[in-house]
Amino acid sequence: MPFWIDYNNLYNTMGKVSLSNNSTLHQVKTGPPNSLNWIFVPGGPGMGPEYMMILASKLSLSGAISIFDLPKTAPQEVADSPDIIVRLWQDDLIEATQNLSNVVLLGHSFGGMFCLGTPGIEKNISGLVICDASPDFTYREEYAKEWTRIGTVEMDSLNESFKMRPSEETLRDLFVSWAPFFFLNPNDEANLNLLRTHSYNVHSYKNGQAGFLDYYKHMFNAFKIPTLLVAGEFDRITPLHLFDRDPEFKGIEQVIIPNAGHFPWVENLHSFSKALKNFEKSLNTP
Repeated sequence: MPFWIDYNNLYNTMGKVSLSNNSTLHQVKTGPPNSLNWIFVPGGPGMGPEYMMILASKLSLSGAISIFDLPKTAPQEVADSPDIIVRLWQDDLIEATQNLSNVVLLGHSFGGMFCLGTPGIEKNISGLVICDASPDFTYREEYAKEWTRIGTVEMDSLNESFKMRPSEETLRDLFVSWAPFFFLNPNDEANLNLLRTHSYNVHSYKNGQAGFLDYYKHMFNAFKIPTLLVAGEFDRITPLHLFDRDPEFKGIEQVIIPNAGHFPWVENLHSFSKALKNFEKSLNTP
């Protein structure tokens, strides 16, 4: 069965909560009373919430699941200040975690780094799962090495097209061209359709790069709460060994998802789901 589906019905069947700075929390699954409240934070930056909605529908977690979605605009008075815009997003994520009890954050790629880079977030959560991310901006060294191997002229051309004409369409074309960085089989139609049928956020892409990733360093004490680090065995952007360089993550539980890339659940849902279920079980065990 292909991993992707038509997204249209997803937006019509869920609850939405607007946060103070216009981020949105989409509730996609309810849980029993006093259960965990999972909040999934998508990657990119610039990817919308849909691929995480699909992931949520395929997992068998016992708790409730919501998806954190960044706004597509900023207040006019800070429109030219990416660092301030990112702080507003971080305030929204903190607000989301304060409004729920027993929160477990799951951040993928940029979303994982965004969680790790939000000061004080650990005070509001019961657990953290970081998927295919990095403790700091040095992941770009890994990406640069892979670029020399699989980067193409087409990718360069589409990047220039986006810079000249930034739009959801040109950003989508750029992400689709990056499929070789995301998947072990970048020509698989299901994988390509996940990217082709997705929504994209130009505002969050630009400001996430300039206001966060360019200087990102985690601000998280992983030993204060249960933390799980997960990555695909063949992640070409943020392999799990990046965390081995940082002594602050020494001893934190790690799970490598075999035969998988930067979106590990797409290529090995069974192993990814098992890792999350085991982590959830550990949180629910007194």
